[in-house]
Formats: sequence, structure tokens, C-alpha cells
Amino acid sequence: MPRSYTRKTSRGQWTRAAMYAALEDVQQGKSTLKASKDHGVPRSSLQRRLSGQCPLKAPLGPRKPVFTPQQERQLKNHIIEMERMFFGLTQTDARRLAFQYAEKNRLNHRFKNGIAGKDWLISFLKRNKDLSLRTPEATSAARAKGFNKEVVSKFFDILVEAGKSVKGPHVVYNVDETGITTVQSKPSRVLAQKGRKQVGSLTSAERGELTTAVVCMSAVGNFVPPMMILPRARVNKNLEEGAPPGTVFEYHPSGWMQTDIFTRWFQHFIRHAKPSAEEPALLILDGHMTHTRNLDVIEMARANHVTIVVIPPHTSHRLQPLDVGFMKPLNTFYVQAIEKFLRQNPGRVVTLYQIARLFGEAYLKAATPATAINAFKKCGIFPIDMDVFAEEDFSPSDVTHPVRPSTLAAEEEASSLLDEPTAGPSGLQASETTAGPSGLQASEPTAGPSGLQASEPTAGPSGLQASEPTAGPSGLQPSETTAGPSGLQASEPTAGPSGLQASEPTAGPSGLQASETTAGPSGLQASETTAGPSGLQASEPTAGPSGLQASETTAGPSGLQPSETTAGPSGLQASETTAGTTSEIRPCDILPLPRANLPATSAGARRRTTPVAGPAILTSSPVKRALENSLTKRKPTQSKKKRTKACRKGSGKERGACAAEAVVPCLYCGESFGDSVAGEGWACCTCCKKWAHDECAGLDDNDANYVCEFCAP
Repeated sequence: MPRSYTRKTSRGQWTRAAMYAALEDVQQGKSTLKASKDHGVPRSSLQRRLSGQCPLKAPLGPRKPVFTPQQERQLKNHIIEMERMFFGLTQTDARRLAFQYAEKNRLNHRFKNGIAGKDWLISFLKRNKDLSLRTPEATSAARAKGFNKEVVSKFFDILVEAGKSVKGPHVVYNVDETGITTVQSKPSRVLAQKGRKQVGSLTSAERGELTTAVVCMSAVGNFVPPMMILPRARVNKNLEEGAPPGTVFEYHPSGWMQTDIFTRWFQHFIRHAKPSAEEPALLILDGHMTHTRNLDVIEMARANHVTIVVIPPHTSHRLQPLDVGFMKPLNTFYVQAIEKFLRQNPGRVVTLYQIARLFGEAYLKAATPATAINAFKKCGIFPIDMDVFAEEDFSPSDVTHPVRPSTLAAEEEASSLLDEPTAGPSGLQASETTAGPSGLQASEPTAGPSGLQASEPTAGPSGLQASEPTAGPSGLQPSETTAGPSGLQASEPTAGPSGLQASEPTAGPSGLQASETTAGPSGLQASETTAGPSGLQASEPTAGPSGLQASETTAGPSGLQPSETTAGPSGLQASETTAGTTSEIRPCDILPLPRANLPATSAGARRRTTPVAGPAILTSSPVKRALENSLTKRKPTQSKKKRTKACRKGSGKERGACAAEAVVPCLYCGESFGDSVAGEGWACCTCCKKWAHDECAGLDDNDANYVCEFCAP
């Protein structure tokens, strides 16, 4: 069968609602020809359903689907849950899982070579419109682990405490740094000839020069003029042309943020925000070392009525408004500005002399009030609302944190009830099916507006069903079924107002009830119940002269019966039940959700110990005292000039090694080894082999084995 098969006939394209309405019209006296024309259903199909020869909506074609609707929902929910935990399945993974799912449950299938076919996957995606093939965004393990419910709850508690003195959103600010280079990060998509194997886009160089931009915005959409840190040792006014109005410039050979530069930015912030005792300001920032280990900024903030709140580590992608709502459009507009410059100036490349103008062009487009307001709202910072994060947002942290109740577990349990029929256009009967003690189904059909029969079966001592149907408004039969000594059903139906049916149950081959029901004076239903393979009931009621209820029930391997119920012309039930199994293997049993078995920390290994290791109010007295104590432990250092001369005295190879080491950045503050003070201690992580200042890592002289916080469990 082709993948894009086009139907050549209109057979079976009528809906259940149309058939319901046609059956109702015939019941009220309209001819079958007139009813079939009015509702667009074939007359022959209408007549077969009136005579009870087939269910309301029979599937077409000789092939049946491999999985039931409930099994497909379980498979879909497991795929979604794996993706929410950042362990999404590829197309091949999903096809292999489908094959194993069918094999484990002993389902009839046509899969080969240990994998489901591509056609099955295409049809599966068509049946489940909420699934699609997506390209995931790379997310570090530290971010997946750091964004968990406990840490986020603590942050919002601190935010509520710090916000008590805030008079409004106009004094709530967020600051962050972003790197801009002379080479665009990702070229824009372009039109090209179909079939072309490689499409190129011009860039200025292989690797660009880095410039840091410091951006700050408030919750009402006001922007503090940015700061740009240019990678130069001396001031050059030619590099500042075209920048946004009010931009301040700093120069450093690395182009990175430094502690003293951030102190000068904070002075720039106070000049524009103008906090006071009547209107104190709240500044939210990340835990970068230049922010949190800056005693000058803390003292200046306390003196100028600014409360500084630090977000938890590795959560800026969710809790920092600038990262969530501003940096992406800024980068998009900056890439477009570079491409426009290269297109309008053939033969030229972007250098540091154009970067301020290109950044200014992108900044003015991205810095809109709506962007800032929506970013604060999406993070739940203003208005303060932790409920912006659903339970599924914390799913990636389940790998390394205590297991929370899965958000899809309740959905999967609720989806099992979707097999039940719902009310039709004339208020036809809807039923709810639940499992009995031994896994057998118990159903609770309720009466529709037409007063159809409602029943409440309950389980007997052996888990078999005992039901107490009651009469609807139209006086249909009431019956009382009770359990016998062995838990078998015994029923004593009594005649309704119209002299409806009476039944005499008899024992089947396994001692279970078999009943023969004969039609009452009105010619209502007759049923014959026999024992199934496990001794459970299987019934085949047939329709009476009035076309009332007709059902065909067959027992599955363990007697479980998922049901599909349809209505006859007067709204009474006609059901067709297919086989299930009590010990069905679910997709999560074949491919379990990932759970980490974290090893114990090795002896001597030490995690980073800093005054601010999580969400905190940076300007509070305990944090300030802890920072002062840590800074007093700083070791005396030698001058940078002496170390530089020592490197120059070596041979050529030694000088090359010194040059290579000089560009190694600190893991935390980003300062390169060549820019650090001579004699300042450095440590190498034993896991990732990256380097960091002893001061930044919070290490002592006796720490032999160092594990950074990114590698430590």
C-alpha cells in the first residue's frame, strides 16, 4: 500500500453521529430510505444496524492495527516523557521500541528484522498529531540537574522576601553579559536551488574577536544604556562609533568581564536607576564570580538602597529574563546586521571598528518594552508566579533527583477511560469501565437524557461482577444480581412496567454463570452467556424485534475485556469487546525512564565552596560576612612583571609553552592565565582537566584532588 494512498470510493466515510441520528429517525417512524438520505448514510448500512447484524462503526479492510488505541497512547506518552527528560527517541529508537512492545505482549504484527517499518512510523505520527520530528537544543547536564523544583522554590521564597520593600516593577532590574564577535554565530536561512549539496554563507573569518556587552532592563521595559568591553589594552575612540546612545566603554585585553569593570558598571547603573530610601531597587543577576565575589559592589549596593538577588547556578536559561526573552532576538538582529554589511560592502570584512555600529543597530531593534515585560513574566519574576513552570519542566532533573509522580502517569491512567462511549446526539448512554479485584472489568453506565438504563456492577468475593441495574425514567427493567456462595453471579430480574424480560442463569463448564434470557411481551432482548477460555463470561445477546441492545463479548487470555459500546435505534447499548491482558507489558517496562546511580565522591575530592553557592540575597549581612572571611584568606602574591621576565629567559620551546598556557581561561571568572597575578594559585579539575583560580574554586593549599562543581555529583 503506498504511503500517500488516495481513497477511490466514499465507502464508510459517514460519521457515528449521522448513523445515530438516522437510527433515531427510523425509531420515530421515518422510513429507512428517507432517514438515509437526510443524514447521508447508506441505506443498506442503516438496515444492517437496525437488524443488529454488525456494530455501529465497523473497521474497513482486512488488516487490523497492531496496537489498540490504549496501547498507542501508552507508547506516545512514553515517547513524550523521554523527550521531557532530555532523552528523546530517534525514529529508529521508536521503531525498535514498537517492535519490542509488540513482541513482549505477543501481538500479531508484520514487523521484520527486529524493527517496525517506516510505514508504521509514518502512520503512527499521522494518528498522533501532537507528535512531530524536532531538532533538540543542546542542554548541558549541569542545567538539567540544576533546574529542579526544590532549588526553584527556594529562589522564589527569597525573591518574595526581597521584594517586600519594592514599590513596583519599575525598580526591578535584571543584568547579564553576552558575547558578540565579528563572525556571526549562525547564518540566516537562504533560498537555494533544490538538490544542491552544499549551500555556503560568507563570514569575516574562521574565528572572530570577542567583545562583551552588558545589558540591563527593568520589568516595565526601561533599558539602562549598555556597556561594551572591547578587547584592547588602550582606549581607542574609533572603536566606539555607532554604539547605542549612552553606551559606556571599557577596555581589557581579554574582552571579558572583570571584577573592577563590574564595579564601574554598577556605578553606571546607580546613575540611571536612581534608587533611594523611598524607592529601593531590586537587581537580579547570575552567580558569576565577578558579581558574587565583589565586596565593593555589595557595599555600594547597601549604601545606595539596592537589593541584589542571585539566581541559582545553571538556571539562567529559565530564571533570567534577559536569557529567556532578550538575548535570542538580539543575536538574530546582530547576525542580520553583519550579513547586510557583508552584502553591501563586497570584499570587506567585519572588524572591531564596525562591531559597535552593528551592535547598536541590533540593540535598538531588540530593546523594546514588550520584550522586557514578557521576559519577566515568562520567568515568573514579575508578577511573582512559580506556577509558570509546569511539572514537566522539572522532568530532566528527575534523572539525578528523587522521583516525582510522573505528569504522564495520571494522563495515561485517565486515557484508559477514553475507550468508553460518550453521549451521542440524542443523549445516548456513556459508560465508565474500571478494573475489579482480579483485573476484571466493572462498568458504570449512566442514564442519558432519554432515561436509558444505568447500572452499578460490583465485584463479588471471587472478583466476578455483581450488578444492580436500576430502571430509567421510561421504566426499563430493574434487576438485582447477587453473588452466590462461591462468588458466582445469581440474578433475579423482575419485570418492569411493560412486562420486560426475565432471565434464568445456569452454571457453565467452569461453574460460572451462563444465562439464557428470553424476550418479554414487548419483544425485548434475548441473550445467551457462555463461559470463555478462563471460565469467564462471554455473552452474545442478539437484538429483539425492536432492534434493541445487541452485544458480542469475547474473553481475552486472562478474561480482560476492553469494550466499545454503540447504541441501537432507541439509544440502548450495543457493544463489541476485544481481548486484553492483565499482565500487559508497558513501554516503560521495555525502555525504563533514565535514573542516575551517582557514585560517591572520591576521597580527597572537594566541591567548590563559595559564600554564594545557590539563590541568595547578596546584600544580606550573612553573605557579606562570609565573603569578607573568604577574601581574608587570599595569599600574598608576587608582581606580574617578575613572572613575565622569567618566561622570556627560557628557550624557544619553553617560551611557546608559556604562550600556550597564557591563553588558558579560569573555569569560573574567565580570566586567562597570562592576565593573572604572578604567584596566584591555580588548580586543575581531575575530571574535565579544566583550570581555575584557587580563590575562585574556594580551595586551600592542602587540597590535592580538585573536582569542579560542574563535574561533582
